[in-house]
Amino acid sequence: MWDHFPVRMSRRVPAVLSLLTVTLVLTVVGPAVPSGAAEVDLDYAPLSFDYADHTNISPTTPDCTGSAACVGKSVGDMVRFNGVATVGGVVVDAAVTTTACTSASVTRYEVSSSWTSDNDYFRVRQDITAGGMCTFRFDFYVGGTWSGPGTGTPLTLRNVQLTALEIDNRQWVQFSDFDVYTLTTDTELTYDPTNKRFQSTNNDGSLDSAPFQVMVTFGALQSVTVGFGRQTSSDTNNFALAFQPLPFDGHDTVDHGTVIAETPDPIDEGTPAPEIGWTTEPPVDPSMWIVPPSCGVHARGDTSFATPLVGPLAAGVYVTHCSGGDSLSFVPTEYLDGVLIVRESVRPAFTG
Repeated sequence: MWDHFPVRMSRRVPAVLSLLTVTLVLTVVGPAVPSGAAEVDLDYAPLSFDYADHTNISPTTPDCTGSAACVGKSVGDMVRFNGVATVGGVVVDAAVTTTACTSASVTRYEVSSSWTSDNDYFRVRQDITAGGMCTFRFDFYVGGTWSGPGTGTPLTLRNVQLTALEIDNRQWVQFSDFDVYTLTTDTELTYDPTNKRFQSTNNDGSLDSAPFQVMVTFGALQSVTVGFGRQTSSDTNNFALAFQPLPFDGHDTVDHGTVIAETPDPIDEGTPAPEIGWTTEPPVDPSMWIVPPSCGVHARGDTSFATPLVGPLAAGVYVTHCSGGDSLSFVPTEYLDGVLIVRESVRPAFTG
């Protein structure tokens, strides 16, 4: 039995380019696509990691003594899952690299070839000493172009969701990055934002699976590293990662995402601080807010954001920031700041 386990628009970080007579403000949405890369909109469709269609990259002929599914066992091993999706005629390949193991070792990918109902999941079995973890990097390429480091056409996938399921019995899963995460309202998982780790503190491995799963959402994804670990020692740890949204078995869920402060149009000095609007990722219906976030204008050096500015503003660059908020369907887990440009007023020359 599995030791259980069951993403929206990209973060926007405003940057001021110049402050002259005309001020330019650039908003970058999502990670940049590498030069020569391609991209496709997955629109949350599933990726199929079927071990029956894989290619061993390094080593090309692994030692499978005692194990029919033995790839990925050593750090640095690389495996290509072929044709995990086809989008608009573009075939997607997934490159999986075993990147690190600390106080843990990989027994094998694909715990049992007899499980046919969920062969689309990426599966791995690990032996773990208390606090141990192995990590795996997933990179995506145009089908048939990647055969090892330095090869291939990188492929950026838009609108992707992954579900880690059956994270129980003191196991954890962590991600290098994501935009939004979704849990049940009765979740048995704790979240550590420092390393983006979802962990179960429950010792029971046979409870309802929905409170032991998490779905993460990416606005754009070209590469992600996922770690599987456990707080206590065990020589049989089976993990599964579905590259698709999975149902939460009728449980109520809540999205955890980002509140993004508005970047208003520039104003002239002496103008009172404007009201600051905001958006969220994922979007939330305004009617679902019990108490909306509170947003205001602050000095650039203000890190406490205790008291927003309200009076006439001097020329300069200010920060717009939001905090708080209580919603029926959304929990703010991050607040992204905007900027406000206050222009020096231009006075007519004295002609005497």
